[in-house]
Amino acid sequence: MPVPQTDMLARYQRYRRFVEPGLWIVFLCMQALTNSRISWLDQMRQGTHLEWWKPVVWEWSSCMVLLLLIPAVIGFEIRLPLRWGLMRRNLRWHFIASVVFCLVHVSAMVALRKLAYFS
Repeated sequence: MPVPQTDMLARYQRYRRFVEPGLWIVFLCMQALTNSRISWLDQMRQGTHLEWWKPVVWEWSSCMVLLLLIPAVIGFEIRLPLRWGLMRRNLRWHFIASVVFCLVHVSAMVALRKLAYFS
């Protein structure tokens, strides 16, 4: 006999606090691993000698900054949701926030990369 959907949702709510961050971490780490390998292989295919750690730094710096920004994105979305009835009021704030997100992501990524290249 199938379990009612409300029971499944109630059961999931107990684990939500651990499952959702875990999925973000797993997804972004797999992406960073894959992108690191692909970047390194692309450089090798082009005949460029590149140390293995450089593509790792490029991709993992982005991944770590994204992981740190996720709580801010979630908090922003809770405060100013982008729903049909609120679209006109909140769309401009989402546009501004996306520009700020990009600036913070790129700035922090560059800072981490400079730190890695410095040491």
